[in-house]
Amino acid sequence: MVRCAEFYNKWQKYGNFCEKDPNTAAQIEAYLDQILEIAEVIEKIPGFVKEGEDPTAIAASLVSEGATRPLISEKDREIRQEAIEQIAKKSKQKKSEGKEKKVTGREVEEIVDETRRRLGRPVENIWDVVQRTAEKKSKFNLTSDAIEWARYTWNPVTGCLGPDGKGVCSYCYARDISMRFYHTFDPTFIPERLHAPQNTKVPPNAVDEPGYKNVFVCSMADLFGDWVDKTWIERVMLAVTEAPQWTFIFLTKNPKRLLDITWPENAWVGTTVDVQARVEKACEVFRDLEAPVKFLSCEPLLEPLEFNDLSMFDWMIIGGQSEVNSSPAFQPEWMWVESLLIQARKFGLKVYFKPNLESRPKEFPT
Repeated sequence: MVRCAEFYNKWQKYGNFCEKDPNTAAQIEAYLDQILEIAEVIEKIPGFVKEGEDPTAIAASLVSEGATRPLISEKDREIRQEAIEQIAKKSKQKKSEGKEKKVTGREVEEIVDETRRRLGRPVENIWDVVQRTAEKKSKFNLTSDAIEWARYTWNPVTGCLGPDGKGVCSYCYARDISMRFYHTFDPTFIPERLHAPQNTKVPPNAVDEPGYKNVFVCSMADLFGDWVDKTWIERVMLAVTEAPQWTFIFLTKNPKRLLDITWPENAWVGTTVDVQARVEKACEVFRDLEAPVKFLSCEPLLEPLEFNDLSMFDWMIIGGQSEVNSSPAFQPEWMWVESLLIQARKFGLKVYFKPNLESRPKEFPT
């Protein structure tokens, strides 16, 4: 069986990152191995794989990445193979009904349980086994070297519906990543990841490099969107309070919900202001907000911004717009950046230029 080029490319693209994060590497490897096993089984189903089709690519189209977990946890190969045949039938049925043909994790779990019953095996709650394992293994993700201010990310909640709940921002990188690997960007709570703060140890170099103590929370979501269940936020905040050894950095485009929270000492709290229309609401909320560190993220800076008062903030981040599938890269004019820098200095804010900000003065004498 030859591995599909799609998976070779995926492994190659994320190879360097996986070397730094063995947990991610193990997850990807288990997923690839599972896809190969699915491909071997469906190849033997009469008429399922047509001549010239790649069985590995078809196997990947049957289930999403997360949905392979009940199969990976099932140690009995006979049960796995029987279940895969049922998954193939389920996918074909969904496709004929005009639905999304991918089989979900819950559907895979039900199929595995039913297969165990049919073959006379005791039925185990495989999902609980998977979750317990995930709780023990869940750790923060290490970011790239370019992200100096927070070397870790933590995503107990993923997905977003956009600032107004009607669609995500055109420049959203998180949507691209989520759609590529999970085929959805719907808001999702992943409770096993709440154990990551306790499972990840603060590295020794955090003493000299503060970024190694900082964790960017929900880089793949907006935790404070109106659509986020209050209990999700409460459980995340409880995990934050119980991990004082870390500094957690929060960022939202919906700052009004920040006022509902009693912020612990290890929290930095920020809001995105990419256009002038967000300025007034940001200042209004942060004037009343009590948090140890309060900051503005002007990334991407899409137009010149004017603030009457910045005294309610401690820190300002300024950045450009990176390229995503739905929007090209964009660099703000230097005059916009310079104006923000002057305003920030006037009120004593610390300033951080993101690596994606390439704007600089380009002046010549006349």
